[in-house]
Amino acid sequence: MTNDEDLDLIKRRRLLELRKRALLQQTQTKTTTQKEEKNKQPEQILEEALIGRAWEVWEAAKLQYPHIANEVSKAIATAWTTGRLKEKINGEQLYWLFQNMGYPVRLRTQIRIIEDGEAKSIAEKLRE
Repeated sequence: MTNDEDLDLIKRRRLLELRKRALLQQTQTKTTTQKEEKNKQPEQILEEALIGRAWEVWEAAKLQYPHIANEVSKAIATAWTTGRLKEKINGEQLYWLFQNMGYPVRLRTQIRIIEDGEAKSIAEKLRE
């Protein structure tokens, strides 16, 4: 073998070794992030998955149906971490999820009338 061939062989071995190290490091970081995701509680994952008024619906559902809400949180967390759930869930979507499962969530509602820049409840308006 000539000098050039020896150098070329050494370079190829070195490049192969560097590729193996990079691949090994990449798989290690993937597994550590997956372990961290699994160690998260479903409530922590819900913080990422729920937006807007979904928290209001979530709190009401937790009070009214604690066991079902726990199971739903696990299902949402699993779908979120695996990537099956790509968009965040808003209040209406979460409300209809419980509704379609047969668990109607009762939300506290108020009707307010804005008059002269002041919000008044119906009871206040009737008293006038």
